[in-house]
Amino acid sequence: MMHFSRISLLGYVCRHRTGIVVGAFLLGLLLRGTVFFEIQVILLRIHLCTCLYLYSLTIRVLFFKNF
Repeated sequence: MMHFSRISLLGYVCRHRTGIVVGAFLLGLLLRGTVFFEIQVILLRIHLCTCLYLYSLTIRVLFFKNF
């Protein structure tokens, strides 16, 4: 029975090869866009955190320099 289901799955893939390729391509485009968006958001957060850290560090240095 297991051998029969493998053959039927292979037959399904062979019959619907074009649809599977197009679906995989579209899914790749969708996921590529979301991953790119997540990377941009993470880089923006890192940049903002770094800038805020440097800004607070500058305030501390200026505060202690005045005394």
